[in-house]
Amino acid sequence: MAIVALIAFAVPSRVTRLVDLALKTSAYNKTVALPAASRHALVCGNIELESIRQFLHEFFNADHGPNIFRTTIVILHNDEPSMEMKGLLRDPVYANRVFYVKGRATSFKSLKRARIDLATCVYILTRKHSHGTGIEDDADTVLIALALNAFACSAGTAVGGKPSSPKFQVFAQTLLPGSITHLNYLQTARVVCVDEMRMGIMAQNCATPGFATLAFMLSTSVADHVDWDFSGVLAEAIAKSA
Repeated sequence: MAIVALIAFAVPSRVTRLVDLALKTSAYNKTVALPAASRHALVCGNIELESIRQFLHEFFNADHGPNIFRTTIVILHNDEPSMEMKGLLRDPVYANRVFYVKGRATSFKSLKRARIDLATCVYILTRKHSHGTGIEDDADTVLIALALNAFACSAGTAVGGKPSSPKFQVFAQTLLPGSITHLNYLQTARVVCVDEMRMGIMAQNCATPGFATLAFMLSTSVADHVDWDFSGVLAEAIAKSA
């Protein structure tokens, strides 16, 4: 009877602990398993649903050639994916191509789980519109870039007494032009200031009307299945000018 009573009191508490542990364990804390014979890219920084949707739509465009569909992307972020993000990952277009890993981009352990050792390029995204001065956002970008550079140097093999060059290139976005100077010494980094580019395009558009539209069309890929009907536009323009 004593053994039965002990089991009756001990088993439920143990089961409760196991259930709590299972609920706290994330399915995105594991090392990602990439398909064989595929190129690999990492996306980190400020991960927002709309930014990721636009990025993937542009990245996996047929205009970039057939090899782009043999490329896998791992999204590295420190939060669990939202329901909308999970729905985007389940899209048949991105199935077995886009993966999500929970972790910090400044952690070597998280970078290893995202298979940074196989990456050919890393994209550090930033906010499109900062609610503050933008210094905090750019500081996070600089820290991530420094962590990536430190990981690449630590993982590289010594050649002539010096660490070998990193195998991946870093493409980063900043909000403030002054933040670019903190990344200039990283030879593998390519930095674009969002506000500087936006203001430059707006200024050029004032001098040359239509320049902003031209820049957008030249930098945006349009799939063949997009239903844009421009028939009658020229005739309408001639009629208005007459």
